[in-house]
Amino acid sequence: MVGRIQAEIKHLFIIIFLLCLVGGCVPQPNTTDFFYYKTDSIKAGDIILRKSYGMISDIIVKQLNDSTNNSHCGIIS
Repeated sequence: MVGRIQAEIKHLFIIIFLLCLVGGCVPQPNTTDFFYYKTDSIKAGDIILRKSYGMISDIIVKQLNDSTNNSHCGIIS
């Protein structure tokens, strides 16, 4: 029984490793795909929301199931 559980855990780690490997091989978008904003109006205490590119960000957006599709946030200090 213990050997079977250890084998299943080993297989799980292999699957996670392969998913991370495949997710890291996804080509990143060109810098021309990014939007640039003027930062003149940003001040301390503002909250910045954005969606990043990558497998983890896609999972976050899917799990949140929100219409804004944000996966990251930050507070300007």
